[in-house]
Amino acid sequence: RGQPESYVLEKLKSFEDIPVVSIAVEFENCGCVRFDSHHGIELILEHLIEDHGCRRIAYVSGPLGNMDADDRLSAYISTLKRHGLPVDKKIIAYGDFAVP
Repeated sequence: RGQPESYVLEKLKSFEDIPVVSIAVEFENCGCVRFDSHHGIELILEHLIEDHGCRRIAYVSGPLGNMDADDRLSAYISTLKRHGLPVDKKIIAYGDFAVP
């Protein structure tokens, strides 16, 4: 499961003068690489809706409160609405990015 932010910040301090780059999560004094997954979700959904006629598309999100997962979920919701499709909360599931 994801570690608390305080744990991650302590680990980052232990690298002292070694440059550190985070992927997807921004931390003070640390470089960060982010991806435009919002647009990617829009493209995938538009393909399913426009090219395949899908009208009821389930969604598995990451954990609530995760910046990237929340952004992708927002893209899912806004794309469905833009196409006049209902957002059914019963077919939205939430994961936690944990590896068993």
